[in-house]
Amino acid sequence: MAGPSTHNSSPADSACVQRQIQARRALCAAPVLPHSGCRGEGKGAFEKPIPLPVASLDLVVFAAGKADNRPSLQELDGRRWRATMDNNLTACYLLCRATHALLKDASASVVLLSSIHGITAGGPISGPAYAAAKAGVLSLTRYLAREWAPDKIRVNAIAPGAVKTPMVYSRLSEEDLSALKERIPLRKFAEPREIAEAVEYLSLAKSVTGTTIVVSNGEHER
Repeated sequence: MAGPSTHNSSPADSACVQRQIQARRALCAAPVLPHSGCRGEGKGAFEKPIPLPVASLDLVVFAAGKADNRPSLQELDGRRWRATMDNNLTACYLLCRATHALLKDASASVVLLSSIHGITAGGPISGPAYAAAKAGVLSLTRYLAREWAPDKIRVNAIAPGAVKTPMVYSRLSEEDLSALKERIPLRKFAEPREIAEAVEYLSLAKSVTGTTIVVSNGEHER
């Protein structure tokens, strides 16, 4: 497999998915908020409000992440662990907390992008921190689905497998890409539009909450 590296999927990977989300007819009216990472540190950093350019929302999509494919916990120092957690889990928490008041009483939908690695516990491609953070997103999804149900807010997750985005193609050689594809039952990577289609479904399915849709071409079954 490719050697250890750190790659932030924002903005390139997020932009791929965001463009597809915004192109879906049912979601055109819902702004997709840009992900800027989790910059604040120190006492009170989490209490700083996130400025939002809208007065109300009916859809929030968290579509950002950072993978650090250190193959073992011993090779992963605290700084990298915290950075990966911040990008994948803390940023998700901050976005949800910042938008809750704008979603109340609107029959609104929240869709959090996790990863297949949050289900399978990952491997050398993801590293331990990314797998743990994306598993945390899945748990946060289920928790918020219960907590926010009285506010008529539905919270669901999507767990993509390998998707045709810059993060996948920039981190793996052609040989590694071919080997990865051979391990996937349907022998292909998902298209960004397929993630957007899953977002669209979850935004419209009024009786679905606390659910995770896996878009992996069967990768989680291997």
